[in-house]
Amino acid sequence: MELRELREGLLKLLREEPSVRSELIAILYEHPVLMELRRLREDFNRHEEENSKRFHAVEEELRRLREDF
Repeated sequence: MELRELREGLLKLLREEPSVRSELIAILYEHPVLMELRRLREDFNRHEEENSKRFHAVEEELRRLREDF
């Protein structure tokens, strides 16, 4: 089964049986690939925040150096 067929089948199932929506979301939410993607996103966000703090610290240091000269 191709990804397109799977997607179309899931959409059809959700249209015909809206009651399975929460179960499907729970299953997909616990899928190992999605769990890994969430972990990678969290790692990226953490690194992004750390880099932002470093950048602002360097920016502040440059500001102080300019004021001294």
